[in-house]
Amino acid sequence: MLVRVLEERGDLEPGHGLRAGDRAVAARFGVSVASARNWRRGRQQHVSARIAERLITEVERIAPGHAEQLRVHHDLAHRVDRIERIAERLAAELTRHMGAASDWHIYAGPLALAFAPTLPIRERADLAERATALIARAAELGLDHRDVPALPELIRAMLHLWHHAGTFGVRARSVQGLLARAGGSYLNRIELALYLGDVCTMPGLFTGDLADAERYARAARALLAQASDVDEGASPVSRRDAATMLASVRAQILACHAPRAASGQLATFAREHGRRRPDIAWIDSVRHGALGYIAVTAADDASAAEHFAVAVDRSHGWLRAMGLPFASTPHRALGACAARRAGVSAEWCLAQVHEALLDAREHGVAVDELAARRAAESLYRAAGDALRADHHARRAHDAASRHRLGAWDRALSELLTRVPGGDRTAGQPSEA
Repeated sequence: MLVRVLEERGDLEPGHGLRAGDRAVAARFGVSVASARNWRRGRQQHVSARIAERLITEVERIAPGHAEQLRVHHDLAHRVDRIERIAERLAAELTRHMGAASDWHIYAGPLALAFAPTLPIRERADLAERATALIARAAELGLDHRDVPALPELIRAMLHLWHHAGTFGVRARSVQGLLARAGGSYLNRIELALYLGDVCTMPGLFTGDLADAERYARAARALLAQASDVDEGASPVSRRDAATMLASVRAQILACHAPRAASGQLATFAREHGRRRPDIAWIDSVRHGALGYIAVTAADDASAAEHFAVAVDRSHGWLRAMGLPFASTPHRALGACAARRAGVSAEWCLAQVHEALLDAREHGVAVDELAARRAAESLYRAAGDALRADHHARRAHDAASRHRLGAWDRALSELLTRVPGGDRTAGQPSEA
């Protein structure tokens, strides 16, 4: 970290050796080469508190953006009381961005944090990294929520923050490793099932990895089947709502990536979960999203538009309850295309897509921006405006390539190929 500060300031040339870096740090910060080497090796416990404070104070002066992470790395190398202090400080920082949401369960505060308008995209990723480092260190030391009371909040926040940073692999590994070690002692079976069946399974919608998604879905269903009345009494989500969420996530993935092969399973989902409204609005928005995808694959455009519209309405209702102005989902853009095919005016549909694109870019959610770009391309091409259609196609291709979302891009292209009045397509899917 100290070497990176010097590199960014131009005080140290790229390509230097480790010893050269240690000598440069020692000279710039007025410490011994041994102290610089110990810091680089992660042996902050061998650096005295006086020297550590001098280093951190100087970094705060010349590179304030790195000071907090530097302090975290120093504090994590010390005893439990320091880890507890860092955790409380980080949890308080996260809470400030949660708005009116005060509950830390999976579909309350942590989800509100992911959509927080006060949290810039880069800061969101930084908070996720800091929380992950802290949780990993606590797990290495065998600590749990009894030693570090803020640990549950950090785990829940980390999982949602990683999702909105687009790092699906990191999020899944975090659940597999850190949640199992540091979170299994306080999460009941219902919440664990939701983290596996939603948090870990949902990336399959964007990566197209059906085998990986099914593996998490099976584990989630097994956990939920074991949940008792005691688990349900301690969970803010009922077993029935949890089952709806797990089934909705799985149905979205199958409808987008394997609709023909899974037609029987999708029909079963629509029959079993198509009518009952869950108690939690966010779960209901995901359920209607799944029904919208299924309707699109069945060429029932009017039904698809209706389900996507309800999905947006439910998510906005959840947002209002959390005190947040808006969120970003792909449903508004996809619903606009379905509505256009069902005969709604092109002007209204394009307005909806542009609003969806603004929301996605405001939150920095690549998967939603890609959906809005492909929807805009489809509508403009259907209207004969090749110039604007090509513009959105290029931007969609760039986003898919940059974020490795080729599978999601191909699924979107399949969903949006049909346009009013003929068999023209929305363009070829890009490879990521």
